[in-house]
Amino acid sequence: MRLDQLVLERGLVGPETLARARLVQTETGERLDSVLTRLGMVAEQALAETIAGETGFPIVHAADFPQEAVAAESISVRFLRDLKALPPGASDDDARKTFANLVDPLLEVSKCPDFVVNRGHYFGTDYFSEEPGLSDQDKRALIEFLKTL
Repeated sequence: MRLDQLVLERGLVGPETLARARLVQTETGERLDSVLTRLGMVAEQALAETIAGETGFPIVHAADFPQEAVAAESISVRFLRDLKALPPGASDDDARKTFANLVDPLLEVSKCPDFVVNRGHYFGTDYFSEEPGLSDQDKRALIEFLKTL
């Protein structure tokens, strides 16, 4: 379900408020969730709980994060420079080219024994060119199925 439909159906905003938010979104280019929360139309916590309820994903709290930065000493200035150089909406190929010089340093700090590229995050989307994307109904059914595992 789209965010605009979700906030309407759950009663977080009325149609007039949503129309104003969409107008601001069009003028600023911001995402709808950012507009709704920045302008105080919807409380961040209420929006997070609504999205979590719809997707089945838990809300992450500050206590869930480690106290110390993980591998902070391993992040090089070169990585930060390359990250900043990566344009918004960059493709996988763009990222591979940008970060090609970082493969060995990243593998040195990686604790993951599986070096196969995981394309699972594309499953059910239109990015996965071998199959059509899943409908919202199919995505919800898949989420419910995965909860049973």
